[in-house]
Amino acid sequence: MAKTLAILGATLAAYIPALSCGYIWDDDLWLLTRKLDSLSDLAPYWFLPGHFPQYYPLVHTSFFLEEKLWGLSPAGFHAVNILLHGLCAVLIWRVLLRLRVPGAYLCGLLFALHPMCVESVAWVTERKNVLSGVFFFASILGWTHFFGLDGKPSEHRPLWWFAGFALFVCAVLS
Repeated sequence: MAKTLAILGATLAAYIPALSCGYIWDDDLWLLTRKLDSLSDLAPYWFLPGHFPQYYPLVHTSFFLEEKLWGLSPAGFHAVNILLHGLCAVLIWRVLLRLRVPGAYLCGLLFALHPMCVESVAWVTERKNVLSGVFFFASILGWTHFFGLDGKPSEHRPLWWFAGFALFVCAVLS
């Protein structure tokens, strides 16, 4: 638990300036100019792939839910991106640890702090990267539990296969 909190704390420390940022570039298209007053307004984002320039229904759903929680305040959206990125880093560490890769914790920490990720974390509409990352790394973790370290599927762990598959589908929909 301490290592998880350390990765999340380091992520927050690195990205805390993003909390005071506003919207940039095309954030207005994704958040300010669309009408999502009710759940039924989400239907086109899920069932009409050409409705929006890019098909990311889970991202739009997350924006919808957040808007209901704190309105259109950019700080809330930035905070969620930071949290999702920290969760990605924790999941990377856990996957590598499960695979017995030496230095797994360091890899997770480096991912959390690497400057390559700044755009995905600090830009609200890049939610697709951090959200799909969480689902993708969680799916890998699920599959490693199903297949085990010997690489052979286990009939005693079928729920892990379904969890891994469902998480992968969520990654694709992000």
